[in-house]
Amino acid sequence: MASRKRRLSLDMETAEAVENINATMQQLHEIWERISMDEQARVKRVRNAYSHLRQLLSDMVEGEERMAENIIVDIRKNTETVLKMRREMELEPFPLEDFEENSVALWKALDANLKELKRQGEMRRDKEADLKKQLNEFARKLDNDSLIGNIKYASSQSRVPTTGELAHLESRLADLQTLFSSRLSELLLLQSELLRETNQMNYQALGKEVREFLESDLADVDVLPSTRIEELRKWSSNVKEEYVRWAEDAQFRYLELHSHIKELWDKCYVSEMERCFPEQFDPEIQTNEDIEALEAEVKRLDRCLEERRAIYANINRWKSLWKEKCEFEEKSSVDRNFYNNRGGQLQVILKRQQEVDRSLPRVQREVENALSAYRLTHPGEEVLIDGVSPTEYVEMTIEQHRQEKDRRRMEKIAAKREMSPGYLSPQKSKSTTRLNRMTPPTSPLMAHRARNMSESSLRKIATPVASPLASPVGSPRIRRSPRSPFSPIHNRTFRKSSKSPKMSPASVRKGIHGVRRNIPFK
Repeated sequence: MASRKRRLSLDMETAEAVENINATMQQLHEIWERISMDEQARVKRVRNAYSHLRQLLSDMVEGEERMAENIIVDIRKNTETVLKMRREMELEPFPLEDFEENSVALWKALDANLKELKRQGEMRRDKEADLKKQLNEFARKLDNDSLIGNIKYASSQSRVPTTGELAHLESRLADLQTLFSSRLSELLLLQSELLRETNQMNYQALGKEVREFLESDLADVDVLPSTRIEELRKWSSNVKEEYVRWAEDAQFRYLELHSHIKELWDKCYVSEMERCFPEQFDPEIQTNEDIEALEAEVKRLDRCLEERRAIYANINRWKSLWKEKCEFEEKSSVDRNFYNNRGGQLQVILKRQQEVDRSLPRVQREVENALSAYRLTHPGEEVLIDGVSPTEYVEMTIEQHRQEKDRRRMEKIAAKREMSPGYLSPQKSKSTTRLNRMTPPTSPLMAHRARNMSESSLRKIATPVASPLASPVGSPRIRRSPRSPFSPIHNRTFRKSSKSPKMSPASVRKGIHGVRRNIPFK
C-alpha cells in the first residue's frame, strides 16, 4: 500500500510536469507567432530546449543513483560499527528487523544510534579515566600500590569500557574509600582515647612522637599506612595499661577519702546541698584534680571540726536532749497510761523530764556562748548547721515542732467535729422471733393475749434499757488528751487483782487516793 501511494504521487507529479512542459511549448509558439519566426528556427530552438531537459533528467538520475549507492554503503558500514559498539558496551543488539533492508529509515536510525553510542563511549572513557585517577590517589593515601596492581583498564586496549568493567572499578574504589575511612576513624579513636586517658591520669611519661600525634590535626592527614596504625595501637595499649592501674588506685584512694568526708559531713552538720562529692569515683569523667579537691575538703573539714568542737559538742547535747523531750511527748500522746505508776517508775520519769526541760535552755545558751567565742577568734567566718546558723537551727527546730503539734491538734478537732449522732449505732433490740419463742401460745387465752398485747406491754419489750445514743455499743470512744504529770489524778482505773485486799464500800466509792470517783450511770 505504501509503494502504491509513492507511485501515485510520482505519477501525479510527472503529469503535472508534462502539462507544464506542454504549456511552456504553447507559450513559446505564441511568442514565435508574434514575430513570424520561420519553421527552421523554431525546430532548432525546440530541439535545444529538449536537449537541456534531457541532460537535466540524466543528471538527476545519476545523482540519485550515487545517493542510493552511498546510502547502501553507509548502512553496511554503520551496521557493523553499531553492532560492535553495542557488544563492547554490553547493550542489546540493534533492531535491524524493524526496518526494510537498505532503506532510508534504516540509514537514518543507524546514523542516530551511532552518534548516541559515540557520545556514551566518550562518557564511559571519561568515567574510566576519573575512576583510574581516584584509585591511584587512594592507593597513594593507603601507601599500598598492590591494591590496584591487578586492575585492567579498557582505555589501554583501545576500546570502550563495558558496564561490568565500570561497575568493577566503582566497587574497588568504594573498597579503598572504606579502608581509608576505617583507618582514619580508628586513628581518631586512638587519638581521643589517648588524650582522655593521659589527661585523666595526668600522665607525663610520653614520647615525642606520641605527643606530636596527640597535638596533630587528623583532619589534614594525607597518608595512612597500615604500619602507622599498628604503631599507634601499641602506644594505645601501653597507655591503657597505665590507665587501668591508675583507675584502680584512684578509686581506692577516693573511697577512703569519701568515707572520711562522710563522717566529717555528719559531725560538721554540712547540708545536703553542700555535699557535692559523689560516692563513687568514675575514671571516665573524673581526674586527679577531683581527688585533690576531695582531699583538700577533708583537710578543711578536719580543721573546722577541731576549731568548732565546742559548738558542735553543745549542738549534739542539745539535739540529744531535744530528741528525749520529743520522745516523752510522743509516748504520752500515744499511751494513755504513760504516767501510771507502773513499777514505781513514774517519779523517775517525771524527774528526768524536768531535768530535760531545765537543761535545754541552758545548753542553748552554751551554744550561743561558744558561737560568740568562735566569732571573736575567726572574724568573717560563718558557722552553719544544715545551712543556717546554730541559733537559727535551734529556733527553727523548736518552731517546726510547735507547728507539728498544732497540726495534729487541729486534725483531732476536725475529726471530732465530723463525728455526729447520725453515725452512732443504736443498741440492738431483741428480735420478734425470740419474743415469740419466749411466750409460746400454748392455750387459747395466751394466744389471745399475744394477738391483743397492750401498748404498755409492747413498750416494755421494744424500749431498750439504755439510750441508743449512749449505749456501750454505739457510743464512740473519745481519746482523752494526755494529762500533765502535775495535774491531780481523777477516775483512775485499776485492774482488780486476786491478791488485792478487800476494801469497804466507802473506800471503793472514794477510790484508792481518797478522791471520790464520779461514775456516770446512763
